[in-house]
Amino acid sequence: EATELAVSADDQTLYMTGHGYGESCVANGCSGGVDGKLYGRIGKVDASTGTWAWTRSYDAGGEKWIKNECFGVQALTDGNVVISCGTGVEDCSGMTGELATNCTSGVGLHVDPRPGAYDRPVSVWQSETIKTDAEGAMLYQLVVQGR
Repeated sequence: EATELAVSADDQTLYMTGHGYGESCVANGCSGGVDGKLYGRIGKVDASTGTWAWTRSYDAGGEKWIKNECFGVQALTDGNVVISCGTGVEDCSGMTGELATNCTSGVGLHVDPRPGAYDRPVSVWQSETIKTDAEGAMLYQLVVQGR
C-alpha cells in the first residue's frame, strides 16, 4: 500500500513509501508475510519509463505484533531519501494465552526480545524516521516516543 510519492531532485526517479510484507513474501505472493510482520516500505521507479527498480522493507525490531507503517517520503538534494513512519502494537488481534491477557488488560507486552528493549503497551505508537541512500540501503533509523 503506497501512501506518498516523492520525485528525486533530478526528476529521474520516483520514490513511493507505504507498508506491506517483506520482499520474500512479495516475490512469492504469500499473504500475511513470511514472518507475519507488517513492514515500512519504500519503492523506486524510473520516472520516464515507469519501470519498477526495487522495493525495500524496514522495521523497528521485535516480533510480528509490532507493526511498521510509513506515510511520508522526501527525496533529498544529495540523492538520499528520508521516510517517516510509525511503529507499535496496534491491537490484540491474533494473540493468545498470556500475551492476549496482558494485551487486553493494558500491561506492556514483551514483544521485542532485544536487550534493552522496553515492553510495549497496545495502541501506543512511536515515531520512526529512516534515512536511506538512493538504492534503499539504510543510513540511519531513529525511533522515539514523546509524551
